[in-house]
Amino acid sequence: METYLELSKAAQDQILEAAKQNQKIAVQAAEAWAQAAVPYASQIPVTPGLEGVPTPAELVENSFGFAKKLIELQQELALGVAKAWAPVNDASAKAKAASA
Repeated sequence: METYLELSKAAQDQILEAAKQNQKIAVQAAEAWAQAAVPYASQIPVTPGLEGVPTPAELVENSFGFAKKLIELQQELALGVAKAWAPVNDASAKAKAASA
């Protein structure tokens, strides 16, 4: 019989695979639209006063870099709390085993 963690990881893997497939399709669609727009790019007016504005890729990298750091910080917090409660879990397991 599979454990909770095994079932959870299997479900996570399925979700991640579906997300990867969806993202691949979305990128392919964006590429197709971008290629179709290239001939019209010279007709798009330039907005004055936007020097130094980051590119879309730079904005994505910056935002996701921050999000990654925030997730790592939250993981550190959660693991710290879990470790702090480990003695309580151990004592509870020992008490349960002694009464069995």
